Amino acid sequence: MLRFAVGALLLLGSAPAFAQAGCGRPTPIQFAPGTNAATVEGGAPRGEISCYTLTARAGQRMEVTISSIENNGVFQIYAPGWTDKPGEGPDGKPLPGVEPGTDAMRFAGVLPANGRYLIVAGSIRGGTTFRLSVAIK
Repeated sequence: MLRFAVGALLLLGSAPAFAQAGCGRPTPIQFAPGTNAATVEGGAPRGEISCYTLTARAGQRMEVTISSIENNGVFQIYAPGWTDKPGEGPDGKPLPGVEPGTDAMRFAGVLPANGRYLIVAGSIRGGTTFRLSVAIK
């Protein structure tokens, strides 16, 4: 079973599944003019992650869902101030309910800070292709 951990996905009971994975060049999620939601399609080969950023304000409500054919896509969300440690991956404060080990497929919550949030998508087993839907209200 693959589980998220700060910095990388870990295969339970073993070394990091992909120590070289990281979020040094995350893809920005932008909403079309006049909308408050977007959906991106992506993928993560076995042992890798896909990273996205979204700028939002404290007090806004964020809703995120991930769907995948094999129901194996999961994600984490990191609050502004996150960093990418080369060779290790993302590091920072995850939002409650989408922290390492939760294998989250859905999130809805009020954002704690202004800034750039990091969404890290991966798989709980094998590789995955996914649709990541994000809304800010």
